[in-house]
Amino acid sequence: MTIKKLTSRAFIYLAALLVLIFTLFPVYFCISTATKSAVDSFSIPPKWLWIPTMDNFRNVLATAGFVRSFLNSFIVAVLTTSLSLLFGIPCGYALARSKTRGAHFIGIWILLTRMLPAMGFAVPYYFLYRRVGLSDTYIGLTLIYLTTQLPFTAWLLNGFCRSVPTEIEEAARIDGCTLVQSLIRVVIPVIKPGISTAAVFAFMHSWNEYFYAKLISGSETRPVSYAVHRFVNDVGTNWGLLCAASCMVALPMIAFALIAQKSLVRGLTAGAVKG
Repeated sequence: MTIKKLTSRAFIYLAALLVLIFTLFPVYFCISTATKSAVDSFSIPPKWLWIPTMDNFRNVLATAGFVRSFLNSFIVAVLTTSLSLLFGIPCGYALARSKTRGAHFIGIWILLTRMLPAMGFAVPYYFLYRRVGLSDTYIGLTLIYLTTQLPFTAWLLNGFCRSVPTEIEEAARIDGCTLVQSLIRVVIPVIKPGISTAAVFAFMHSWNEYFYAKLISGSETRPVSYAVHRFVNDVGTNWGLLCAASCMVALPMIAFALIAQKSLVRGLTAGAVKG
């Protein structure tokens, strides 16, 4: 190997290392601050070696309403993910198999609804929810999350359904399967990577959503994304509790992504060339 190639490869590795350090430093800061005492967190010079403490995590769990907010977020995230897949799979399949001229434009229109700014719907949603009694309810939060997540799920699965050969479905129909049975027994098993990808994105979106959570939720359904904000107030920021709460909030998303890791990777790589 020539010196020029070695230099070029060393430069690439160095650049990748710098990007990795830049990306992981916030994670390191969050974990280190969560496991340090208040004195060690902002000592000068910084302490790179310290005795970990779990006091911040215990104080977060002892904070009034935090565990309830954690449970609220889990309930809403599961409902949103389940309904997104329940309606998104047949919608994506219908768009993929439709032979009408307007099917392509319908797919674009569905995706455009995902791009609309949330601020533009804040006032109508607020007064509508107050009028029909959906404020501070799980159903209300789930429905408002579906307005943004369901179009993305349908658009994503549309591309995966297009990759399934129609000959397989025709063979299933000849064997006696109905349209719904061919979707369940033939198409869905083939597009499992896409379904896993859509499920992860739906769960992450509903778990992290803050704007609508602050607007619609109340004391009974306050999600954890809004509950974390209580550690930042006019008096100051309790960085130890804030970082500990952030670590706890990230755990369900990390666990969910690890469970669907294989299908998620296949879905993301396949989605780059399909659709």
